[in-house]
Amino acid sequence: MPSFAQNLEKTLHAAIQHAVERTHEYATLEHLLLALTDDAEAAEVMTACGVDLAELGNVVRQYLDQEY
Repeated sequence: MPSFAQNLEKTLHAAIQHAVERTHEYATLEHLLLALTDDAEAAEVMTACGVDLAELGNVVRQYLDQEY
């Protein structure tokens, strides 16, 4: 079973990768939120709270690509 620290590190690296792919100077909370939509445990919590993960991902991607 993966540890909490390993999962967190993987998600933080994904957030940084989202920033790098967009040539953003910094990884922001928006990059982290996008990475969390791909994290199984975070996605489970957000889904339980009624979040539409596909819609959230689309909105955050649009913001990062067009407005950031």
